[in-house]
Amino acid sequence: MLFLISFVGYAQSPCDFTLELNDTYGDGWNGNTMDVLVNGIPVLDDVTLASGSSTTMTFTVNDGDEITTVWNGGGSWVTETSYIIYHPVGPTIVGEAEDGDEITTPIVVDCANPPAGPTPPANDECGTATVIACGGSSSGSTENASVSNPGYCDY
Repeated sequence: MLFLISFVGYAQSPCDFTLELNDTYGDGWNGNTMDVLVNGIPVLDDVTLASGSSTTMTFTVNDGDEITTVWNGGGSWVTETSYIIYHPVGPTIVGEAEDGDEITTPIVVDCANPPAGPTPPANDECGTATVIACGGSSSGSTENASVSNPGYCDY
């Protein structure tokens, strides 16, 4: 009886992660496919977006599992493709790739706690303008802008 109680205390919690496939043109992945691997074993094999701009599917994982992806290609217009892996809490984005990229650094599963997201850049409050001037200086896109006066932006 004591052994059973100890075992239950260490049982892994399964949870469902979501894979979202996207196509910017809206005509599907044009024959391209990908795999989602958990601990090196395909759990979603040769998945594709047959038509349209988006679809989702789920896969079950346990605490401590490692998620990676493999891009199989096989089609055309790879630059239109992207995918996102969501943690069930939130949902929170835990991985994403586009243009045939793969997730090779494993996403380590913790079903109860999603990983912390990236820290937004200091000029995140400047919005999504293509070219901005923050604090009086023109500094390029919002991805690489330097902000001398955070919180003040001219568009």
